[in-house]
Amino acid sequence: PRIALIDSEGNRHVFVVVDGKATRRSVVLGLAANDRVQILDGLAEGDQVVVVGQNALLDGAVVQALTPVAPDPKSGTAKL
Repeated sequence: PRIALIDSEGNRHVFVVVDGKATRRSVVLGLAANDRVQILDGLAEGDQVVVVGQNALLDGAVVQALTPVAPDPKSGTAKL
């Protein structure tokens, strides 16, 4: 989802959850439409991306997933 993106001085990144902690990842964007954006590089299949509260996060902050998100096998994107 586009809301997961953080734009800092022209650099785009997201936070992913790794072992219960927020980890900042730089990403390369592809196509965008409506509220979705394609990530060409920076994420791997199965990465759990923070979509709420990410603008206030610091790298290494403890986070807890509220709802597990499963990838949609037809589109290859996560359903929220």
